[in-house]
Amino acid sequence: MMNTKPPDQPRDTTPLSKWMMDTMTIVVYLLNSIANSMIKLVKKSDKPQLSYKGSTIIMLEDLAIGLNKTTRTIRKMRAEGKMEYYISNDGRTIFMTQDQFDDYVLQNFVNVTRDNYRAASPA
Repeated sequence: MMNTKPPDQPRDTTPLSKWMMDTMTIVVYLLNSIANSMIKLVKKSDKPQLSYKGSTIIMLEDLAIGLNKTTRTIRKMRAEGKMEYYISNDGRTIFMTQDQFDDYVLQNFVNVTRDNYRAASPA
């Protein structure tokens, strides 16, 4: 009769060995998580570039990521009239054009150069 059970692995129960195995398990898990996150980023960056009347379209989610804001904050800014945007008839798709984004930046940001930063900073 043939034994189908795999042979028992030798057990090294020293604390250092256990710590090393636990650490390696965690490292492999974290590397796998990082790899999966990078795959998602690459897939997102493969989105086609759309345009409307010659101006690039910026989706709400991309705008939120680019400005380091939540989509909720972007919705609030839209409701306050701080930015122009397009919205689909069903309300699910929201975007702005590059021209609209450029106007938003001009109205809400100040261009700071090294020279005018030094002049504006307190002595």
